[in-house]
Amino acid sequence: MNIELLNGKIKFNNKTLSLEFFLDNNQCFYKKDNKEFKTITLDNLNSEVKKARIEITLKCNMACNYCIVYKNFVEQANNHMSLENAKKTLDKINSYWTIKSLMIIWWEPLSNPESLKYLCTNFDWKKAIFTNWYFITPEWINFFNKTNSRIMISLDWKRNHNINRLDKSGNETFSIIVDKIKLIKKYWWNFTLNTLVTNNTVNELYDIFIYFVEELKIDSFWLSYPHYTKENIEFAKDFDYKEYTKNMKKIFDYSKKNWIYVNQLKNILKYVLYWKKKEYACKIVWEQITFYPDWKQTFCTKLDKLEKKVTPYEIKRDLPIISNEKCDSCISKMICWGGCPWDNEFDESKYDIRMCHFNIELTNYIIEDIYNEALILYNNWLDIDKWLESIYSKMLKK
Repeated sequence: MNIELLNGKIKFNNKTLSLEFFLDNNQCFYKKDNKEFKTITLDNLNSEVKKARIEITLKCNMACNYCIVYKNFVEQANNHMSLENAKKTLDKINSYWTIKSLMIIWWEPLSNPESLKYLCTNFDWKKAIFTNWYFITPEWINFFNKTNSRIMISLDWKRNHNINRLDKSGNETFSIIVDKIKLIKKYWWNFTLNTLVTNNTVNELYDIFIYFVEELKIDSFWLSYPHYTKENIEFAKDFDYKEYTKNMKKIFDYSKKNWIYVNQLKNILKYVLYWKKKEYACKIVWEQITFYPDWKQTFCTKLDKLEKKVTPYEIKRDLPIISNEKCDSCISKMICWGGCPWDNEFDESKYDIRMCHFNIELTNYIIEDIYNEALILYNNWLDIDKWLESIYSKMLKK
């Protein structure tokens, strides 16, 4: 389907993933095709396992209001992965020669040091550890540096906005984590700030983002919004996704000028610049395998809590891009695929309206920004593809 932007100066075909830019006189001055693109069907979805996720512990020192383990009543809550189970899990992962990426998560990995050190030391490829950073020491920083492990630090903005991230005694943790982030800057740089945007932060999202960039010198972010939880559904349902989208446009403009990495923007940029489409909204039944602390393999902690158990085939079959006509005419259908299967269960439409709105708005916004840059390059007789990459590439790599 052809989609037109800027009064017809931009034409995008979401069936073939072709993009055309036109001058005022209707002359096409730039065209980008994806000759390898194939129409997506249930039969040709890619399912090669490339990533592994280990829930190394479901025990935590925190008591966050939006926690998708404790607020979803997960059976293995408060369980650690033993060293024996860590070894069996890694043996299973290493049996897949295609797996080159390992995520170690939930709920505070540093509270399980023996198994964490084993996994980081004995997996030779890309590693990411999600942590609240509470237990960090210089020794841990040196260990992560030595094992080339990337760190994702959870923090929800300034002290007065950090009200959902409390310790077990109900105390705020902002000042402790910020002091330890300053510590990491002395030793090592390889980390990303993983932030959950909620209704008490979304109106000031841009200003707080600037605070972290300019005051703490952070240049890599995940800026997510809440998953639904069974205990606190309204927390996610009432999220102001339109305000989130408005602020993310401002963050895009700033990040472009200052070479800041934001994961949610990177996904759209890769799609528009290089046609790096995502094969699915979620990795769970495609490229990722997941393990609980008892080394039982699972889809994901959230989907295991659905009242009706689902199969991998049912998850694929019910993808909005396969089953929902609305997706067929969407400019960003190859980015989100309708959203997280878990979150979709809580929406009457059966797709995540929050993700839908954000991806459509930002895809339009970014394509128009690229058009404006391409027009300047064309008028100056410069190689458009080469210079576009130099303008945006720093936002894609971290």
